[in-house]
Amino acid sequence: MRHLTALSLIAGLLTTTGCEDSDDPVDIAQTRVVSDGSSSSFEEVILLVNLQDENGNPILVSHIDSITLFVNGEFWATVSTDTIDTSIFEQSESGDFLVTNRKVSHYASSRQQNVDGVEFFQTAGEFALLLNESFDLDPGEYLCLVSSVKLRDKDGNLRTFHPYVYQSFTVDENQSSAYLGEIDITLN
Repeated sequence: MRHLTALSLIAGLLTTTGCEDSDDPVDIAQTRVVSDGSSSSFEEVILLVNLQDENGNPILVSHIDSITLFVNGEFWATVSTDTIDTSIFEQSESGDFLVTNRKVSHYASSRQQNVDGVEFFQTAGEFALLLNESFDLDPGEYLCLVSSVKLRDKDGNLRTFHPYVYQSFTVDENQSSAYLGEIDITLN
């Protein structure tokens, strides 16, 4: 009888606290794999990007549309930067871009995104693809490559540049993110 009561209690708890029935897809940015261990896995790189023209003048854009990153030769993510208010800067024209006399840094943070073109998981197969293609960064030294940068010129045209700038970083035990520092990119 005790077993039947215990099973009834467990079944009642499972039905009242079960998963919500939802048609919403799973957002990649909201996913997190949790393990039984007390250690945490590395998830994010953080960087500041400084754009300049061939004369060393800071290029003034409200944001960078996309930055494609590779870590040790493996695709890591394509991210955009936060938007900044360009109206507070003194501006002048230099070629296809606006420039300023003050340093302009663009903030970006990126979590690993190995499934190109999939922003939301609709199926278990899409999630399995992410798990199969993802890789863990164990403690050690790594190189991050900025392979491409897309931004808009002063006329609103989307321009793509391939700076191929490398930045080294270290992952320590139980570290979940790393600051890569400031990356200076000269656009020609």
